[in-house]
Amino acid sequence: MENLLSDKAMMNMKNGYNCAQTVLLAFCKELGLDEETAARLAQPLGAGMGRSGEVCGALSGALMVLGLKYGSADPADKATKEANYARAKTFLAEFAKTHEGAVRCSDLLPCDIRFPEELEKFKAMDGGRVYCAKFVREVIQSLQDTLKQ
Repeated sequence: MENLLSDKAMMNMKNGYNCAQTVLLAFCKELGLDEETAARLAQPLGAGMGRSGEVCGALSGALMVLGLKYGSADPADKATKEANYARAKTFLAEFAKTHEGAVRCSDLLPCDIRFPEELEKFKAMDGGRVYCAKFVREVIQSLQDTLKQ
């Protein structure tokens, strides 16, 4: 299953989906979420939340997966909320540990994609395939490990 999810994510990236979408789409079947809703929901989170260089889209997608898997729709369920906050914090910290403390696109990528000339440089170096695909694979593996626990 592990390679299947990464393969599915890489195919979705090739088809033009962003990092947040590729991560969430990879887990749709397991979560009982239809792919159209997932793609629409995650679309604005790509490239660090609307290409603002903030939190990596792969991480945003992962947090949505964790919320769908473990979350509660009941606002009075404070125990589940706190458990999810702790799970998210741990997930982000584990990613940051392997990336010199970084969780933001502007810190993870060699170009500041908020600016058009830097975005063009990133595209010219095939940055999505070189960098973003690597982060997506890492996040999917971490998610699979987390969901097994």
